[in-house]
Amino acid sequence: MRDADWIDSTRQSYDTVADNYTDFTRAAMDRSPVARSFLDVFSTLVGMQGRVLDAGCGPGWVTAYLHDNGLEISGIDLSPRLIEIARTNHPEISFDVGSITELPVASHSLAGITCWWVLHHVPDSSLGTVMAQFSEKLEPGGYLLVGGHLGASTHTKTEGYGGLPMNVHMAKRPLEIFAELIESHGFVIDLQATLDPASKAPSLILLAHKALQTT
Repeated sequence: MRDADWIDSTRQSYDTVADNYTDFTRAAMDRSPVARSFLDVFSTLVGMQGRVLDAGCGPGWVTAYLHDNGLEISGIDLSPRLIEIARTNHPEISFDVGSITELPVASHSLAGITCWWVLHHVPDSSLGTVMAQFSEKLEPGGYLLVGGHLGASTHTKTEGYGGLPMNVHMAKRPLEIFAELIESHGFVIDLQATLDPASKAPSLILLAHKALQTT
């Protein structure tokens, strides 16, 4: 699948469901205190080291949480409607339309990147592109925090969030696949965890830092 195809279909889908999706995710931070604790760890590690980007920020709930933790953070998302909602709800934070396949920041300019429940929409053919972007845009020693669905299945999601039409790629991948992908792009994994492992919908969280350049 070409980048343009899944990017366009994902953008259109989330523009369609944006308002319902915003309502659905509004209390997500309260529903998952364990996941929230990883955001707190990320905040502590990044601290005042520099800029942070929330890649695939949606309506900005995670972005705002990290901003309230003291981080200098901005957000990007494919969906113009979700960005409009994020700007309305959090006018103190910079939000822009953008793709995780081409992050709109200078190389080695970020102290941290979060990508929270986003990568399941990225086909296998584009995962390397996304991870290469994360590596390129982070400064050496910068932190990457990834959260997402865990499993071993792929399908196309055709409706959601109140039965609205969607056309998005859905790939649940094993933790080992993410770990290998991250390490192959110059990252050192500091922490990896499975959330709700006994449930029908387990999740993963990976925290890694970009390896320091050696001479």
